[in-house]
Formats: sequence, C-alpha cells, structure tokens
Amino acid sequence: MTGVPAKAEVRGMEQPGNRIHFRKTLYCKMIVVTLLLGITFFIALLWIYKASCSRFEEELTYHSDTLTGQICQNVDITLKELAEKTVPLTATNERFGSLLSGVREEDKGKEIPFQRLRIRNHLEEMLSMNDDINWIAVIDRRNEVYMAYRDSRPKGTVPGSIELLSLYMDNKENLSNRPGNIVWLTSANEDGIVLMRSLFDTNTMKFCGYIVAEVKNKSLKAIFEHIDSSKVGSFTLYDRNGVPIYSTDSSYGQGTQSGNEPCSEGQPSRGHRRGSLYAEYPINRGKLKIAHVIDMAEKNKRFSDLLYLISGIGLLVFLVIIISLWLMFGNMAKNLKILLENIHRVSKGDFDLEPTLFRKGDEMDVLAFNIQEMSGRIKALMDQVVRDKEIQQQNQYQLLEFRYHELQSQVNPISCLISFSPLTGLRRLTGTVRSAG
Repeated sequence: MTGVPAKAEVRGMEQPGNRIHFRKTLYCKMIVVTLLLGITFFIALLWIYKASCSRFEEELTYHSDTLTGQICQNVDITLKELAEKTVPLTATNERFGSLLSGVREEDKGKEIPFQRLRIRNHLEEMLSMNDDINWIAVIDRRNEVYMAYRDSRPKGTVPGSIELLSLYMDNKENLSNRPGNIVWLTSANEDGIVLMRSLFDTNTMKFCGYIVAEVKNKSLKAIFEHIDSSKVGSFTLYDRNGVPIYSTDSSYGQGTQSGNEPCSEGQPSRGHRRGSLYAEYPINRGKLKIAHVIDMAEKNKRFSDLLYLISGIGLLVFLVIIISLWLMFGNMAKNLKILLENIHRVSKGDFDLEPTLFRKGDEMDVLAFNIQEMSGRIKALMDQVVRDKEIQQQNQYQLLEFRYHELQSQVNPISCLISFSPLTGLRRLTGTVRSAG
C-alpha cells in the first residue's frame, strides 16, 4: 500500500491529543537529573571541604595548645631560674634592704654619707660574680638611680639614669600591684631581657626600693632553638606591655605588638589574622604571654593538595556518570521517538518502519520487536482480506457465468442475444474490479 508522507506524519503527531510536552519527556527528566546530581555533588564537596578545614583547624589548635603549654612551662621555669641565678631574691634583699630602708622621700636632694659608694660596690660585686648580667641598677624612694655596668659594653647599649627612671615610671603600677614579683620587659639589646623587682628590708618589714637589671637571654632562646617554624608555626614572647621580647618570626622586631586583649590567667586567647591561626597563652599569671601563629595557607598546602586531588577525582567520576547517563538515556530517548513514529505510521497504514537501535534483550527492544510483529500481522491480515475479496469476486463471476450458460441452453438465440448484452457489461465490470484489486 502507498505510505503516508513524512509531513503528514509530523502533523498527525502534533495534533492536540498527541502533542508531546517537553517537560514530560525523557530529555527533560535527564536534564533535571543532571542538575540535581551536579548540585548534590558540589554541595557535598563544599560540605566535605568545610568539615575537613574545621577538623583540621581543631587538630592544629589541639597540637598548638599542647606544644605551647609545654613551651610556656619551660619559659616560666627558665625565667625563674634566670632571676634566681642573676638577681637572687634573698641575697639582693640582704645587700640592699638595710642600705635603702633609711632613705625617705622627703630626703630628696640630701646626700647620705657613703650611701652611693656602698650601693655601687654591691652592684659591681654582683656584676663581677655573674657573667649573665649586662648591667644592674637600684632605685631608692627618692628616685635616685645607682647603676653599674661592664666597661666592655658599648655605651649605646646601656641606658642612662633618665631612661631608667622613665622605664621605672612606666612600670611602677605593675610593680606596685604585686610587690615582690618580677616584671619582665623587653630590652633594646637583642641578647638581653630586663627584669624589675621590689627590694624588701627584713628588719623593718617594708619595701624600700627597686632593682633593675638586664640579663642575657641565651637560656630563653634555647627553648625555641629547635622549633621548626615551617612545621609548627612561629612563637613570640611578649612582655607585660605587649612588646615582643623574643620571636622565632624574623619580622617581629618591626614595631609589632600584641593586638589582642590581655588573656585571662590560664586561658588562651584565640583568633584569626590574615589567613593565620593566632593564639595567646599567659605565662606566670599573666605577667608574660606567648603568641603562637600558624600560617594556615602554608599549613593547608599539603592538605589542600590532597583535597584538590579528591575533588578532581570526584569531578571526573561525576562527568563520567553524566556522560554515561546522557549516552544511555539519550540513545533511549532517540529510539523512543523512532518507536513513536513507527506506531503512528502503523496507525496510518504505512508498514515501512524505521529500525531502532535498542540493545538486544532490552525491554524496549522487545517492545520494538512486538510492534514490528504487530505491524507484520496487520499487513498480513489486510493482504488476506484483499485475497479473500478477490476470491469472492471470482466466485461470483463464475456463478454468473454458469447461470448464463444455463439460461442460454433454455432460451432461443434471439433471447440469448438480448440477454448477452447485460452479461457482457457485467463481465467487463467484473474485470475492472479485478484489475482494481
């Protein structure tokens, strides 16, 4: 039979009852699935990144607390040993307590006989007995300064009386808060650290002055000597005023000061500075503090490389899945379209079907095979109907011809001639019908 034109097929498929809505097609569902998978993948990747960074920061904080706690303990012990070794509490009180106890504030301007000489002798004696002292001074109640220093030291590294008084005034409040405790301060000399302490007279049981000394900080530096800043971060020791005393970071000396609020006793203060993990820890009940700075960018480099590798592998797997889905379902959608066109052709009486590319044994392949079989059966039935119709027409013609001969034998020739004309017309009509079949 004659096939239906392609344009007619398309018009037939686009009729209101058979119109295909894109949002309900397999292509639309594939796009939605792709978007959902993509969004889920990137949300999961972002969550993994955030969770990993948070866990990594917690681990760094824990190790920072452990390491810095040990360093704080070592610094505290070292400073106590350094103070007892250079300016021992009992010895200094015995040497200077009795000499300064008789000095009163109202005696300002009055010279006490041999007072300066005696104090200076004691200072030089202490200086000669201990190589760890760079210079040492005593300040009495009248704010008179008694000082001794090594002649070998450059004069630029030794402060004058005015500088010492200024240093004393700046830290007088710290000294008065807890008399007898040591106040540690940064020094202009990189190899030294300044200590200040009140002097106590055991006879009058009163504080009678102050001792100030610059001592060498070799033992303090030794604590940080074997610390690899590239692995564990940098440490900076600050004095009571927030000025750095010593740091493993080479840039600490450029006027850098501690910017955080004073940390409470025994409790570290934490924060973030320019991509770094920052924490401050108190030492000796808050008299000093040590800051631990970890460069997160540098520390995260190895961690980030692993994370980027995992992300790259995940993205590659995601792309492979998406491509596989599109290849699989895209081919199925194309074949479904062909299948729909074939069904439409069969409904129009066109049995010239377009072959599909379903995999053998697939459900859709079985469906396409059944449609082809159905098409073949319909075509066979239609052919059978045509053949039956032809046979029926032949039988009718034979019956008419038989009756014609029967009548011919019963009537005269004239009547036969008259009857022959309609039979001839009927025969021609039958021939025309057969030709049309």
